[in-house]
Amino acid sequence: MGWFERLKEMDLVKLRIVTFSALVISFLLALFLLKIGAERLGLTSGGYFPLLPKSVVVKGKDLESINKHLGKEVIFKDTVKTVEKDPEGGCVLKLTYVSVPLSAADVALLKKEGEDILMCSGKRIEAQGVLDIHPVYGLQLSVKDPSKMKLGP
Repeated sequence: MGWFERLKEMDLVKLRIVTFSALVISFLLALFLLKIGAERLGLTSGGYFPLLPKSVVVKGKDLESINKHLGKEVIFKDTVKTVEKDPEGGCVLKLTYVSVPLSAADVALLKKEGEDILMCSGKRIEAQGVLDIHPVYGLQLSVKDPSKMKLGP
């Protein structure tokens, strides 16, 4: 007698218990597989994985963390070493290992908000953007919204 014939002869209460148990086991398996997938995609940021990935904070002197998060959006914290002016009116902030290029419009926006970006050598910077590799500047942080950059002592 096969398993299907045994199901036919089973009591209705037992059949409900078996069905509910199979449903619970499949739900737990799906959660486990979803957790593994989220870890592989880098969507975990604590005990539980969020629906939307949080930005990771990367310190400027941690080269291993910089390389690990290439191509991803991060919150970057470092100290501005030098500021190089661009002939078109923009500038490039040189940090420890990463450079942050800013267009002329970005510089004008920051100046309007009271930040003189050309005089920020030695200041701490916190900016959100995507880490990538530029053919000229090397490691680069492409800032999404320069008005959200924080400069401090």
